[in-house]
Amino acid sequence: MCVMQFQLRYPTAEHRSVVEKVVSGLSGEAGVRALLLTCSCATGQAVAESCVDIAVLLDESARGEREEELTRILEDDLEYQTLTKAMLQHGQFAHVDLGFIHAGQFDARYHHHGWCSGPDEFEVEIGNYLAYSQVLWEGDDGVMGELRGRFLPYYAEALREQRLGEVTKFCRNNLEHVAPFVRRAQYFQAHRRLLNAMGEYLQALFIARRVYPICYDKWIRFQLDTILGRPDIYRQLVELLEVKHLESDELSVKAGRLLYMLEDALKW
Repeated sequence: MCVMQFQLRYPTAEHRSVVEKVVSGLSGEAGVRALLLTCSCATGQAVAESCVDIAVLLDESARGEREEELTRILEDDLEYQTLTKAMLQHGQFAHVDLGFIHAGQFDARYHHHGWCSGPDEFEVEIGNYLAYSQVLWEGDDGVMGELRGRFLPYYAEALREQRLGEVTKFCRNNLEHVAPFVRRAQYFQAHRRLLNAMGEYLQALFIARRVYPICYDKWIRFQLDTILGRPDIYRQLVELLEVKHLESDELSVKAGRLLYMLEDALKW
């Protein structure tokens, strides 16, 4: 399946202005290979109170102190200070979220997925930084073309099969723990296991379809409706989250339903 392209959309003039300031302030700085707009602005889902997410792709050697130096370049700039304050009129969380990444981090070995951790971020990182990001500025080395060529439309099939098997294993494990915890009246732990499994179900669902996700706990309806074309799955997940009687067998029943959905997803 091809990667879906989204139209860059700034919800306010202040969002656009602060992005332009970041680009003018950091483009061409030593160690900076590319500047990427990610998340809601990049996918056209941002509203006025949304933050601006910008990823700075750095040289492998530009870590630690260099990240602090680049951050200070912006924070010490009076125009940047004015623009970020202006964004706050739209909401207390309307700010700039500046993150630093490097090409070497797109490696599944660096992403821990434990028995109780919930989904890991490997596919999410590729989705946000490579598949759905908007390139604001790029140096002359063509790093984004190289990275996208490696990971788009999807990573290697052998790795995909391995990842799908691992994620499925962890999801089943969480679901199989729900009923025993319910029998022991450990309802909060049972609920947590169900939530972890739901995130892992979404991870497995996207891997099975060879499509990169954006997030496992935000923009769920948008991703299932628009990216996967499965609005029916969204409705089913909403029903699983609507727990009427926590101290009952309801969580066990819902775990069984989610396990059925997982097995169905693996048939695609």
